Amino acid sequence: MVTGAEAKAILLEQRRRARERQAQYMKDMRAKGYRRIAILISGEAYQLLDDAAKNSDSTKSDLLSDIIIKALTDKGLK
Repeated sequence: MVTGAEAKAILLEQRRRARERQAQYMKDMRAKGYRRIAILISGEAYQLLDDAAKNSDSTKSDLLSDIIIKALTDKGLK
């Protein structure tokens, strides 16, 4: 049986390791030239994106990336 203090220590250790993995992942992605961005879209747009992802083999992230790349290409920025 695990005591409350032991359970807390285990959870804190798991959280610490998760933060380290995330930091390493972000470092690796930056080294490859990727940048992390946040996008705020309306609920209606999110629903359309969610529906499109369900009807294809792509994830929402992949679909958004394609849209952003197309927009940049159309403006001559890529």
